[in-house]
Amino acid sequence: MQKFASSDPSHSSLHERVFAQLRQSILDGTYEPGTVIHESRIAAELGVSRTPVREAFRKLEQEGLVTIIRNKGAVVAGVTEQDIKDIYAVRAVVEGLAAKWAAVHITPAQLQELEELLTKMDRAAQAGDFRTWRELDTRFHEVLYEASHSIPLELVLSAFHDYVRRARLDSLASPGRMRQAGEEHGAIVAALKENDPDLAAHALAEHCRNAAENWLRVHRDRRGNG
Repeated sequence: MQKFASSDPSHSSLHERVFAQLRQSILDGTYEPGTVIHESRIAAELGVSRTPVREAFRKLEQEGLVTIIRNKGAVVAGVTEQDIKDIYAVRAVVEGLAAKWAAVHITPAQLQELEELLTKMDRAAQAGDFRTWRELDTRFHEVLYEASHSIPLELVLSAFHDYVRRARLDSLASPGRMRQAGEEHGAIVAALKENDPDLAAHALAEHCRNAAENWLRVHRDRRGNG
């Protein structure tokens, strides 16, 4: 981690910045489930005292991202099968609403961008370029949110997408999932082009259902091999 600049010495600012940095590292998979994060080490890496780190740990625990163990540190939490089911149930409903509204409000420019993203994602999948595919996938969903033309919904989805980032990483790492997800994205775009709200919501729900089933398989395989 890169040390924080000392331009803003306020205690609350440090606490929030440490929290944001650690949260990002957990959600993007830098810290694997079961990893022990030590206060002293994080404080040294970020160039801060242990107090804002300790407060960040408490906030991470409130979000269910870590478990604090006395005299040991914070242990990065894993996910249960119920967590997986809950995450994707919520995602299907909320993103389904975004797709439904997007089918009514999407602009020609947004449709064109989605189609260009599909082409690029197909190339990345064929090349096995997971990093590029993931970035394109993130942008695909961002355009979908923007096309809903609802700022409140877009804010909710952006925050939720951050939270499920690790789930998406695990799911997409499975063999063949990039190709399958690309086909599902194509079905979503086809529904948007038809300006069919119900079909768009159905295509998005199907995408979420398949992602959940795939992630559950990955989760069970890891547990079985552990």
